[in-house]
Amino acid sequence: MPDQIESSNENSIFRNITKDDVKLFIITILATVAANIITVIIVALAVIVARGARPTPPTPGNYAINFALSLGPMILLWSAVFPGLRILATHKMPDLFAKVFKWLIVALLVAEGIITMIYILMWIGFAVGIH
Repeated sequence: MPDQIESSNENSIFRNITKDDVKLFIITILATVAANIITVIIVALAVIVARGARPTPPTPGNYAINFALSLGPMILLWSAVFPGLRILATHKMPDLFAKVFKWLIVALLVAEGIITMIYILMWIGFAVGIH
């Protein structure tokens, strides 16, 4: 009987956990919490934008103007990103300038993604009737 107790302790799942496993577990939990917080912030921004951008009176023409105005920032960002990507692909630039330019493009793409998500959620909010 004591042999069985010792063998169950040797096969314990917690015995094989290393410090790296604990670090990975903590990072996973923190990243999940951060992702949830960011999601709540983006949805809250979308609700705020939807409430502020709701046209009065709610006619199809006012929604069309609102839709065109919501595409403006996205079109401006894309008009800056695509020529920048072409320049990076076709021209040889100094190292520091290339690094700064690449990070600028990445920052613009992240901003574009956030703005696009907010506007998509705003239009979904219009569809479900946020007042």
